[in-house]
Amino acid sequence: MKNKRIIGLLVGVSVLLCSVIFLTTMSSQPKENKESNASQIETNINNNDSESKETPEQKAEQTKDNNETQTSDSNTTKTETNNNKTNPTTSTKDNSTTNNNQSQSTPETNTPSTSESTSQYVYVSIDCKTILNNMNDLPEQYKQYVPSNGVILSSKKVKINDGDTVFDIITKVTKMNKISLTQSAGYIQSINNLPEKLFKGSGGWMYGVNGSYADKGSKDYKLKNNDKVQWRYTCYIGDLY
Repeated sequence: MKNKRIIGLLVGVSVLLCSVIFLTTMSSQPKENKESNASQIETNINNNDSESKETPEQKAEQTKDNNETQTSDSNTTKTETNNNKTNPTTSTKDNSTTNNNQSQSTPETNTPSTSESTSQYVYVSIDCKTILNNMNDLPEQYKQYVPSNGVILSSKKVKINDGDTVFDIITKVTKMNKISLTQSAGYIQSINNLPEKLFKGSGGWMYGVNGSYADKGSKDYKLKNNDKVQWRYTCYIGDLY
C-alpha cells in the first residue's frame, strides 16, 4: 500500500511539474513577440523622427542638386544634337573642297570653237610692180602713189561669208587698210590713186585667183575658202604674164 501511494504521489508531482513548465513556456512566448513588436514600432518611430528632423536647408540643397543634374543632362543632349547638325555641314565643305581641287587639277584643253572651225578665209594682195619698169612713161603727178617696191598691200588674210565675190573682198580690204578705191558698176577704175589708161591710153587693174586671171567681172566671181586673190596693175598688154 505504501508503495502505491508513493508511486501515485510521484506521478502527481510529475504531472504538476509538466503543467508548470508548459505554462511557463506559453507565458514566455507572447512576451518575446511583444518585445519584438515593440522594438519594431520604436525603430519606425525613430525613422520618422529622423525624416521629420531634416532641415529646410538640406531639402533645398537636395532640390538644387537634382536640378543641376537635370540641367547637365539637358546640356549634354543639346551638345550631341549640335554635333549631329554640324557634321553634315563639315562634310559638305569637305566635298566642296575636294570638288574644287579636282576641278583645278583638271588640265585645260584648247578646243577651237565651232564658229572658228567653220569660218572661211581668203588672201588678198595689191601691187603695181609693172609701173616700176615704166616710170619714164608715168605722168609726174602719179609717181608719188607708187611704192618703192611696187607693193601697195602685202597678202592679207580676210574672212569671207558664203557667196562673197572678188569685188566684195577688194572693197572690204581697201576700206580696212585705208586705201583709196574707185569703181563703176563693179568695174575697178582706180586703186591707191592710180587710175587706168596712164600709159599712152593703156593700162588698168586686173585680178587673178590662185595664179590664173579670170575672164569675168569681179562681181561675178564667187570665192572659196583659202583662195588667193591678186590685184595687179598692167601697163601694157602681156606684161603680167
